[in-house]
Amino acid sequence: MKQIITQKNFVEKLKRRNEKALEYVIREYGGYVKAAVNHNLAGLPEEMEECMDDVFLDVWEHIERFDAAKGSFRNTSSMHSSIS
Repeated sequence: MKQIITQKNFVEKLKRRNEKALEYVIREYGGYVKAAVNHNLAGLPEEMEECMDDVFLDVWEHIERFDAAKGSFRNTSSMHSSIS
């Protein structure tokens, strides 16, 4: 049975280590992360790519820290990209 990843379930799926959920995050939030990374690392394409990879790796490894009561996933992932 095919599992559908949605805005409502992707965090729970990430917590269960569902790789499709990570693909969803990259597809849905990649543009926001790229914009924040570009803002900080413009003109450094290799560093930009590495930073983006680090952000999504951090999401994968530390999703249990995410607390929706403290802010949206979009804001949290963008914040990570500006400090990575």
